[in-house]
Amino acid sequence: MVVLPNGIYTITYKRRGRKPGEAVGRLEASLQRGFSLNGQSVVRAVRLGPVGSITKERLLESAQRLEYKLKGLQA
Repeated sequence: MVVLPNGIYTITYKRRGRKPGEAVGRLEASLQRGFSLNGQSVVRAVRLGPVGSITKERLLESAQRLEYKLKGLQA
């Protein structure tokens, strides 16, 4: 979990894009947030990118994109 000035988020990791000859794919991260919409739980996420390239700036930018995405659903 990550606590940022505009909310609390969860970071999830998934293995993606296994290339021929690779034992495992690269590990990618997503920032997600859950909320209730009409009494049902809804989770939305935005991609952060490869695990080794996550920075504080990227977290803040992704959190803003996710909040923008959520406002469109709640309107």
